[in-house]
Amino acid sequence: MYCFSRLFFIFFIAPAILYSTDSRQDEFDRNAPVARIGNEIITAEEFRWRFEMTIWPGKHKKGYLNTIKQRFLYGMIAEKLLAMEAQEKEIEIDPIFQQQIDRLERMYARDLLYRDMVRQKVTETKPDIREAVEQVYTDSNGNINQSDSIRIENRLRDRLRAYEEYLMKHSYEIRDAEFIESLIDEYTLQVDNELFEILTSAIEYVLDEQYGDELYSYEEIMFVRDEIDAVRNLMTEELDRQFMQTENTRWSVKEFIDDMYSRKIELTGNRDMTLNRRVRNMVNDQIIDYLITKKAFELELHKREEVEIELDRWRRHYIAEAYKQNLTQDVGVEDFEIFNYYEDRRDYFRNPVEVNIREILVRTRSEAVEMIRKLDEGKDFAELARRHSIRNWSARQGGEFGYFPSTAYGEIGRIAAMLEPGQRFGPILIDEGYTLFELIDKRPGERAGAQELDEVEDSIEDILLGRKQREIINEKVKELADRYIVDIDYETLHKLEAASIQVLVVRYFGFGGIFPAVPMLDQILQWSEEWLIDHNLVL
Repeated sequence: MYCFSRLFFIFFIAPAILYSTDSRQDEFDRNAPVARIGNEIITAEEFRWRFEMTIWPGKHKKGYLNTIKQRFLYGMIAEKLLAMEAQEKEIEIDPIFQQQIDRLERMYARDLLYRDMVRQKVTETKPDIREAVEQVYTDSNGNINQSDSIRIENRLRDRLRAYEEYLMKHSYEIRDAEFIESLIDEYTLQVDNELFEILTSAIEYVLDEQYGDELYSYEEIMFVRDEIDAVRNLMTEELDRQFMQTENTRWSVKEFIDDMYSRKIELTGNRDMTLNRRVRNMVNDQIIDYLITKKAFELELHKREEVEIELDRWRRHYIAEAYKQNLTQDVGVEDFEIFNYYEDRRDYFRNPVEVNIREILVRTRSEAVEMIRKLDEGKDFAELARRHSIRNWSARQGGEFGYFPSTAYGEIGRIAAMLEPGQRFGPILIDEGYTLFELIDKRPGERAGAQELDEVEDSIEDILLGRKQREIINEKVKELADRYIVDIDYETLHKLEAASIQVLVVRYFGFGGIFPAVPMLDQILQWSEEWLIDHNLVL
């Protein structure tokens, strides 16, 4: 269930808007490959587009953008390798993923119809756009976490938000356009009134049950899997009945409910409007969308090359996800593994400790290896930390953290709790780079409340299961990287400018609809460690 305010997102409207006026690296070849995977490539533009449009750990931090870009590229390569192998093995896409692809196809087709039949009738004047930009600039102060890097990021942010506000202002007018009326006249549409009443009542009941008096504290509510399952469960007996039809097309109740995924109910505006009326508006909008989609498909807009390119990107993402599920479907965790994990960390669960460490954090593995060499030669750890560590606040004090709970700082805290004073560990890869550290001291923690095995066994099982799954997936990716032959052009990658705003970007479609601008990328990175070493590419 996703309930959100638009303050926390940058919304994407149209690719042409962003890059048609963007002068970044005009001389740079956007089709230059940053990586070759067998007979396929990842172009500079493909990489930049996906990198800028999604969230990735550490992306917004200054000082080591090239390292973050490399890791992001390893994730893209892993996804492409898994998709290539899945296609080779003819792995079937999960039905839920296929529903998403089908829904995207409909939205892209409607979007083209909007552009071809309606969008051209909306006149954009420079004063309109200027007003939108100025208004967005005023409204956005403090709403988005500012990055004090380069002007590219500010221009990207303002342009996306300005066009979102401007075009969304027109979207409701489109609902009343003559084009929509002409579709209603063109297709003889029949909706079962009894089922319409049952459906709207079921939706209203689900919203009331889940939100109660807090419903109107949200600007909007998006329907996702929980809401759809709840509505479907209330209408079990009606699912196979015919909800609506035109002369040659029919839709069942089940098909209609399934297509409610990511529909939104607006809760702002007229407070006197009842929830029932708002639900009816949402259902009516969806009915109209069916007519628009029918027209778009008759014109074969879903077969245009630009739609095929976008769908292929999503199809590859989903088939890679399906293959990961296929690889790990038989993985399980035994009771003795949970018990051993708990026993190995008994002090951690029953008597949490506080630790104090000294750390050197660097950007690349080769730097970390160099630090180890200097330490082995007898160089002072604190002095090396002062001179080379990129964690500035601790570097100023010789890399020392001060006492902190062993549950903090992820793997650093967990591992430090198992060391003895004077022991050193690393390098290991974390979000900020490569860390190596030594334990200065540890002491009993002040936190009360020991945790028994039965209190934590579910969370331990999740940890162990995730660890096994990641290990299997990374081993497979490493195998595929060797088989398909991966070649990375680091020079091109490092020269490529890319805005590092840490945001999730979604796309608004003509005639309604919202979806992530690009697929979220899984952090499949461990394979690259061994692969880089095997190919003498340690960076």
